[in-house]
Amino acid sequence: MSLETRRDGDKPLPLDCVGAGQFIGWSWLLPPYHWHFSARALEATKAVFFYGSWLRKQCEQDSVFGFEMVKRMATVVVRRLEMTQQYIRHPSPLPLSLRLSW
Repeated sequence: MSLETRRDGDKPLPLDCVGAGQFIGWSWLLPPYHWHFSARALEATKAVFFYGSWLRKQCEQDSVFGFEMVKRMATVVVRRLEMTQQYIRHPSPLPLSLRLSW
């Protein structure tokens, strides 16, 4: 799955790639609960969907589970920030082979 962003009506700009077992987003975790990137399937894909409100409730009710979720999501956020910084420094999409290597 390709994670993309747009600049003022331009065509989508791929920033990262998500594979099996990986998170797409963290918008469910922190207010104002909106997407930061778009996602587009590049091949036949199966995805698991959770309602953000339900997942936040589970995190609040079970602090061990909640802490584990926040740690895992923080890793995803840092990764996406690094990819975005790399794009800012070198404004061209990374080759898919480089994005899949992590």
